[in-house]
Formats: sequence, C-alpha cells, structure tokens
Amino acid sequence: MVAISAQMASSLNNLLSLNDDITRTQSRLSTGKAIASASDSISVFFKAKSFTDKGEQLDNVNKNVSQAVANLDIVDKALSNMQENIKGAQQLMRDARAKATTPSNAANTFRTNGTSTGTSYAVTAGAPTATPPVPAIRGSIVDTSAASDNGDNSSMFQVGDIIQVNVLDTKTNTTLTRYLKAVAPSIAGPNQTKNGAGSGVAVSPAGALTYTAANDTAIEFSDLATLASGLTTAFGVANANFQYKETTSAATPPVTTGKIGFSLAGPNLSLTFGQVFDANLSATTAATTNALADFGSIFGKNFAANAGPTALGASPSIGSAIQFGSANPAASYTYASSAGPGNDPITIEARKNASDFFKQTMVGLDAMVKDAYLPGFGNVLRGDTLKVDLNETGLLQQQVKLASAIDFTQTFGTANTWGVGFNATNQTTGFTGDDFLTDGLLDNALTAVSKIYTGLKAAQVVLAAAKTSMSSRLDYNKVMVSSLTTTANEMTAADTATEASKLAALQNQQSFATTNMSITKQAEQSLLQLLR
Repeated sequence: MVAISAQMASSLNNLLSLNDDITRTQSRLSTGKAIASASDSISVFFKAKSFTDKGEQLDNVNKNVSQAVANLDIVDKALSNMQENIKGAQQLMRDARAKATTPSNAANTFRTNGTSTGTSYAVTAGAPTATPPVPAIRGSIVDTSAASDNGDNSSMFQVGDIIQVNVLDTKTNTTLTRYLKAVAPSIAGPNQTKNGAGSGVAVSPAGALTYTAANDTAIEFSDLATLASGLTTAFGVANANFQYKETTSAATPPVTTGKIGFSLAGPNLSLTFGQVFDANLSATTAATTNALADFGSIFGKNFAANAGPTALGASPSIGSAIQFGSANPAASYTYASSAGPGNDPITIEARKNASDFFKQTMVGLDAMVKDAYLPGFGNVLRGDTLKVDLNETGLLQQQVKLASAIDFTQTFGTANTWGVGFNATNQTTGFTGDDFLTDGLLDNALTAVSKIYTGLKAAQVVLAAAKTSMSSRLDYNKVMVSSLTTTANEMTAADTATEASKLAALQNQQSFATTNMSITKQAEQSLLQLLR
C-alpha cells in the first residue's frame, strides 16, 4: 500500500515537472525569446537590455534630429521663395531703370554783379567805357583789376587764365576736350571764332611750363554770358544746352544777377572744368596763394544763396587737379546730369510701380523671415542658434547659426548685406521716398537687392550643408538603432524549431505520465477491493 502511494506521488511529480517544462516552452514559442528575464540568464539578459536601452535613447534622439531637419526644410523653402521674390522685384526695377529719361539741368549758377539804378547796370572795376556806357560785365567772373592784383583773387578768373573743359561720355568712354581763355571785357567782345582745340600750354622735358601763342586756339570769354556762348561754340547742342540769363531784383537799389545754366544731352555725359594755365605763373615762379581759380567760388559751390554765387540743380563734385605746372594747382570741378524720369508719364508710372513692388517685396520678406521656423526651435534667419544633440549622451552636438541675422531695418551701405532701411511700423524702405524718380536711389536699391539675393543664396548654402550633415547623422543613428535591436533580439531569441519539437516531446511525455497515473490509481483501487 505504501509502495503504491509512493509510485503515485512520483508519477504526480513527474507530471507537474512536465507541465512546467511545457509552460516554459510554450512561452518561448509565443514570445520568440529564450531569455525573457534575468532568471533565464542574468548575464545575457542584462547585456541585451543595455543594447535595447541605448537603442531607445537613440530613437528619441532621432526624433529630435528629424524635427530639426524638418525645421531646416522650412527655412530652405523660405529662402528659395525669398530669392524668387527678389528676382521679380529686380526685373521690375531694371525695366523701370531702362525707361527713357529726360535729363535735368546739370547746374544753374549765377553771380551777383552789384546794384543798378533803373535799367543801367553798375560798372565793376575795370569795365570799359564808351558812349553810351557799356552795360556792366554780365555775370562777372573775370577779375579786371590792376595786373599786380591778378594773383590775389581766386574767386574770379584772372585775365590770361586758360581753363580746360571736358565732356565725358560714359557710354563710349570718350572725352571731348576744349580750352577757353579769360580776357578783359571790351566793346568788341571776346574772340570766339577759334575752335578751342589747343591751349598753347605745354610742359618742357625739363618740367618747365611753356606757352606758345601760335598753338593757342582757346575760345575767349569775359563773363558768364560769353562763357555760355563759348561753351556752345566748343561743344555744340549735341552735347549740352548752355544758356545765360540775367535778372534784376525789385529791391532799391536793385540787384542784378547773371546766371548760366546747362542741360547735358544725356545722363551718360558729365562736364568738368579745370585750370591749365595762370597768366601770372611760370615754371620758375612759385604759386601765389589763391592765385588759381576757385571754381567752387566762381560757380557757386562754396557760397550761400544770399552771399554771392549759388549753384542750383545737380551738385558738382570737386575732383583732382588738372593744372599743368603750378605748385598750387586748381581742383577740377565736375557737373554730372541728375537724370530722372522728367515729365514722361509712362516712365514715372513704371518707376512708381517698381518702388511699390520693391516695398511690398520687403514687407513680404520681413514677414517670411519672422515666420520661417517650427515652434520649439530658434529662428535661424533672425540670428538664433539651432542646437541639436546627435547622440544619446549629448556630447555630440551640432549648432547652426548664420554669420549675420537677416535684418532689413539696417541702413543701406557697403558694411551690411541686408540693409534697405525697412520700417515695419509704416512699411517703408530707405529707397522709396521719391518713388524711384531719381536714378541714384533706384541704382542704390538695385545694388541692395542684388546684395540681398547673393546673401540669401549664401545663407541657403550654409543651412543646406548643416541639414545634410544632420540627415547623414540621422541615417547613421537609424542603422545603429536597428543593429542594437537586432543584436539584443538575437542574444535572447529562442530556436523555434527546437522549441516546437521539444514541446511535442513534452506533450507526449505528459500524455504517458497522465496514463501512467491513471493505471496506478486503478491498481490501487483493485488492491483495496481485494483486501476488504
């Protein structure tokens, strides 16, 4: 009886063990893992877990890198759109710039001659006398005082001074040069029959200044009026229109003024005055202070409107000296046409439209710069730094930042890339105040948008390189995550074929053990019946 019970207990233990083995085998088949917990194999389990943990951390890093790449995608698209907008504005501005223009007066200058009574002009020192009296020097610019004083008045030409006048054509890069000579006024008037092609002045091999009267074909002038007519003789109306105008004020006594004006025939022309000979100087005589003509004083650059000569129209520029041999040469004096659209309604409308579109473009670009980023990231275009961790420790990091923020509010100049003087409050720029009615502002605006376009392309290249670098690291990280996961799975994976065979064998053993227990139980029951 005891023996039979022991056998029954042994069969039961075997069956329970088989059940445990079957449960484990079924778990391995269902999970695919041979090592699912530390109890299965503590060393393998925690080694595999370190791989999966790193993979999960890298996966989180990859999500951030993917968002940063997406942010740079938006920035790149914004930069492309901005460049297209700039090209549209450029084209419209260039079309407007190409419209025919009407040149404005290069300059209008006048001198105050003095006072007069009635219709008689005041006579300045040295003016000729006649019966009836000759009117005062019209727009006096030639000093007719005593010869000993000729070297002391730089605000007037001295008798015998020879000036050189150039008309430069920037289209053909050619210069037409003519010479004019200051002479004392006379009843007969200055000789303006010569062609003005030669001054008679030269510098000898030894450096001495020489004058040969036979080579002097300078056109003579004695005042503003004859200077105007002399310039017309020298250059003709094909290059410029020179006019003299005289007015007398209603003051008591009245003040008479002479005015010379000239309109250059095209914006490609400029007119330059310079002195090449002073009658009181020679190669061996030092320059007398104020001896040479001060064109600024004569033509009005350096005088206030109520104190003598005045310049109206385009401002002249003071250039380098063109005097031959003096130790104190006179600076050249250049007038350039301040050409604009004139009164042409088509040109005015085209330029205004270009100005409006330029302003609208700047408004759009400024708005795009402010919007070109994803929430949670810095605005790279406005100068923020984009920082992105590239690994799970944070030791490897990429920082993206432009060399200069895109800021259109800066004043236009050579020192910056983006400056157009944009004002977000009233949505204006530094180039639209005159609706591009002057070539200068339109040219400056064209220069500005060209710099902006170049700057946008450069910024796009920098950010594209950063995006490529991050995308490459992202691809690497994804391969790393996949490798870590695969390795961890292989370390803990179950051999499903082996486990399936094992399960079948265990199930057979379970069936035999169950049958054996049933037989043992029946035997025990029969024995009990016999003993009764």
